[in-house]
Amino acid sequence: MNSRRTTLYAFMLFSAGGALAQDSPFGFWKFLGTIDLEKTRTGAGVVFRFRYVAANADIFFFDAGKHWDSGLDDSKMSALLEQTKRELAQAAEQGIYRNMELGPAEEIVISGQPFHLQRMTFWRTGSKQVSLTYTTGLRGKLLKYRITVPEVVSSIGTSNALFEQSGE
Repeated sequence: MNSRRTTLYAFMLFSAGGALAQDSPFGFWKFLGTIDLEKTRTGAGVVFRFRYVAANADIFFFDAGKHWDSGLDDSKMSALLEQTKRELAQAAEQGIYRNMELGPAEEIVISGQPFHLQRMTFWRTGSKQVSLTYTTGLRGKLLKYRITVPEVVSSIGTSNALFEQSGE
């Protein structure tokens, strides 16, 4: 198993269990804190935020007001993914994401858990960003990772260093 997928799986375990200490770094990633979105919207869940050099990682664990089957087989999943695309397009129209382009979506498996992977590029603060979003059903909820890094870092291969702390 490659180290990138192992680290994502480790994030999944930590986020799903909520077992991160508030001030604890995870490998090279610095844990910045937890945002409780339930305070403003029921079903929105929690976000665990990490940073490594120029990269950001957000781990969302939420239910959107519903029970979710594990993996990608839940009939509600396609509607959720389409809704997410509409929300991204709306954010682009509002100028939050400039020159946004959605790449091809695919299904991948990380340590036996199927994920929907969506690639996206956009401009922010004067540089092109590459964002990868992984979504799956887990323990009756949704688990979503969003990892965003400047394209210049991604294009020179440095982004692999973001995931090399798994010990493999």
